[in-house]
Formats: sequence, C-alpha cells, structure tokens
Amino acid sequence: MNKLKNSFNTHDKYCIKNKKKLCYLVDYKNINILLNYLSLRGKILPRKISKLTNKKQRLIKIALKRARTLSLLSFDKIQ
Repeated sequence: MNKLKNSFNTHDKYCIKNKKKLCYLVDYKNINILLNYLSLRGKILPRKISKLTNKKQRLIKIALKRARTLSLLSFDKIQ
C-alpha cells in the first residue's frame, strides 16, 4: 500500500503504453512524445482518438500544460 501511495505522489514521470506495447516516459521535458497527443492546431487530442485511459489522459494534460507554461511548447499551431 505504501508503494502505491508513493508512486502517485511523483508528478514528473509517468509511463504510458501505446498500441505496440512499448512504454514511454512521459514528462513535460520530453516534447517528442507530447507532440503525438496534440492536433495540428495545438489542441489536446480527445481520449477516443488517442486511445488512452482517463487517468493517463489527465497525466498527459498536466505534462502538456507544464510544457506550455515553461514555453517548451507553443500555445498556437504546431509548425
């Protein structure tokens, strides 16, 4: 039980599995992976398109917002 509580308290790194069963480290600094979950206009893709669970979608949202506030990603269209 203690291990579960400690793993949910870390806000920096999360593991997301894609269709090929590969595990990526999702972090606000890893822009290449975050760009997979953005549309061409810079909006976050919905769960039905990205095929993520609700919890993982929230973690992606948090990482994207952190990257935008630190100006690692733009708020506008992706070029």
